[in-house]
Amino acid sequence: MPRDAAYRDTCAGCLSPVKRLFAVLSGLPASGKTTVARPLAAALSLPLLDKDGILESLFESLGVSTTEERSCLSRASDRVLQNVATTSQQGAVLSSFWRVKGQ
Repeated sequence: MPRDAAYRDTCAGCLSPVKRLFAVLSGLPASGKTTVARPLAAALSLPLLDKDGILESLFESLGVSTTEERSCLSRASDRVLQNVATTSQQGAVLSSFWRVKGQ
Protein backbone atom coordinates (compact mmCIF):
# COMPACT_ATOMS: atom_id res chain seq x y z
CA MET A 1 0.00 0.00 0.00
CA PRO A 2 1.45 3.42 -0.87
CA ARG A 3 2.44 5.53 2.13
CA ASP A 4 -0.11 8.26 1.35
CA ALA A 5 -2.98 5.76 1.21
CA ALA A 6 -1.88 4.15 4.49
CA TYR A 7 -1.68 7.55 6.14
CA ARG A 8 -5.16 8.46 4.93
CA ASP A 9 -6.58 5.15 6.20
CA THR A 10 -4.88 5.50 9.60
CA CYS A 11 -5.66 9.18 10.12
CA ALA A 12 -9.01 9.46 8.38
CA GLY A 13 -11.00 11.99 10.31
CA CYS A 14 -8.31 12.81 12.84
CA LEU A 15 -6.99 15.79 10.89
CA SER A 16 -9.32 18.25 9.29
CA PRO A 17 -7.76 20.50 6.69
CA VAL A 18 -7.83 24.19 7.41
CA LYS A 19 -9.73 25.93 4.68
CA ARG A 20 -8.73 29.56 4.48
CA LEU A 21 -8.88 31.99 1.60
CA PHE A 22 -6.44 34.85 1.24
CA ALA A 23 -6.57 37.50 -1.46
CA VAL A 24 -3.40 39.59 -1.58
CA LEU A 25 -3.26 43.07 -3.04
CA SER A 26 0.10 44.77 -3.37
CA GLY A 27 0.96 48.02 -5.07
CA LEU A 28 2.62 51.37 -4.75
CA PRO A 29 1.22 53.94 -2.31
CA ALA A 30 -1.95 55.63 -3.62
CA SER A 31 -2.37 53.01 -6.38
CA GLY A 32 -5.91 52.05 -5.29
CA LYS A 33 -5.25 48.93 -3.19
CA THR A 34 -7.75 49.85 -0.49
CA THR A 35 -10.31 51.02 -3.06
CA VAL A 36 -10.23 47.53 -4.61
CA ALA A 37 -9.78 45.64 -1.33
CA ARG A 38 -12.90 46.96 0.45
CA PRO A 39 -15.50 45.69 -2.03
CA LEU A 40 -13.48 42.51 -2.61
CA ALA A 41 -13.50 41.73 1.12
CA ALA A 42 -17.24 42.38 1.26
CA ALA A 43 -17.91 40.19 -1.80
CA LEU A 44 -15.85 37.34 -0.33
CA SER A 45 -17.24 37.82 3.21
CA LEU A 46 -13.69 38.13 4.52
CA PRO A 47 -12.11 40.65 6.85
CA LEU A 48 -9.90 43.31 5.30
CA LEU A 49 -6.41 43.55 6.79
CA ASP A 50 -4.98 46.79 5.48
CA LYS A 51 -1.41 47.62 6.48
CA ASP A 52 -2.03 51.34 5.91
CA GLY A 53 -4.95 51.25 8.34
CA ILE A 54 -2.81 49.54 10.97
CA LEU A 55 0.00 52.04 10.39
CA GLU A 56 -2.37 55.01 10.67
CA SER A 57 -3.64 53.70 14.01
CA LEU A 58 -0.08 53.37 15.30
CA PHE A 59 0.79 56.88 14.12
CA GLU A 60 -2.31 58.34 15.79
CA SER A 61 -1.82 56.53 19.08
CA LEU A 62 1.97 56.74 19.40
CA GLY A 63 2.89 59.79 17.33
CA VAL A 64 5.84 60.06 15.00
CA SER A 65 8.52 62.71 15.03
CA THR A 66 11.42 61.24 13.04
CA THR A 67 11.94 59.24 9.87
CA GLU A 68 13.46 56.47 11.98
CA GLU A 69 10.33 56.26 14.16
CA ARG A 70 8.14 56.17 11.04
CA SER A 71 10.20 53.31 9.63
CA CYS A 72 10.03 51.45 12.95
CA LEU A 73 6.23 51.79 13.11
CA SER A 74 5.96 50.70 9.49
CA ARG A 75 7.85 47.47 10.25
CA ALA A 76 5.72 46.97 13.36
CA SER A 77 2.55 47.30 11.28
CA ASP A 78 3.95 44.67 8.88
CA ARG A 79 4.34 42.28 11.82
CA VAL A 80 0.83 43.02 13.11
CA LEU A 81 -0.63 42.33 9.66
CA GLN A 82 1.29 39.06 9.37
CA ASN A 83 0.36 37.93 12.89
CA VAL A 84 -3.34 38.66 12.45
CA ALA A 85 -3.37 36.94 9.04
CA THR A 86 -1.55 33.88 10.42
CA THR A 87 -4.11 33.41 13.16
CA SER A 88 -7.15 34.05 10.95
CA GLN A 89 -9.52 31.10 10.93
CA GLN A 90 -11.23 32.03 7.67
CA GLY A 91 -8.60 33.96 5.72
CA ALA A 92 -8.65 37.62 4.75
CA VAL A 93 -8.07 40.18 2.07
CA LEU A 94 -4.56 41.54 2.66
CA SER A 95 -3.57 44.95 1.38
CA SER A 96 -0.03 46.29 1.59
CA PHE A 97 2.99 47.36 -0.41
CA TRP A 98 5.31 44.39 -0.15
CA ARG A 99 8.88 44.87 -1.24
CA VAL A 100 11.45 42.25 -2.10
CA LYS A 101 14.50 42.64 0.14
CA GLY A 102 17.38 44.25 -1.67
CA GLN A 103 15.20 46.13 -4.15
